[in-house]
Amino acid sequence: MAEEVPQEVLAKADSMDDNKEFVALYDFLHEQAKAYPDNFEIMWRIARVNFDMSSEKPAQKKEYILTSFAITEKLLVLQPDHCTFIPSSNLICHATITAFRARFIWCRDSSP
Repeated sequence: MAEEVPQEVLAKADSMDDNKEFVALYDFLHEQAKAYPDNFEIMWRIARVNFDMSSEKPAQKKEYILTSFAITEKLLVLQPDHCTFIPSSNLICHATITAFRARFIWCRDSSP
């Protein structure tokens, strides 16, 4: 089982997300992932910030979206019953995958 992430770390990440500090958040979460590998809370936030980065850095849109999609699918495989502990997590994962698919299809279909 992955080590539990301190609430202060999650609160800082969520504050950065709320303030749309996506580049700093991306770096912060990847550092946290080294300390807390395969932690659900860190991983889904990494998926979310990758999705957000797809708008921040359009030249790398496809890469960020595919990374987000892969992380989200991994989470569903690794912890399909995670909603037992966090009721909305599974719903968030399914909604996120749907959003990633829509964004990827748009990105793919609008490429030159």
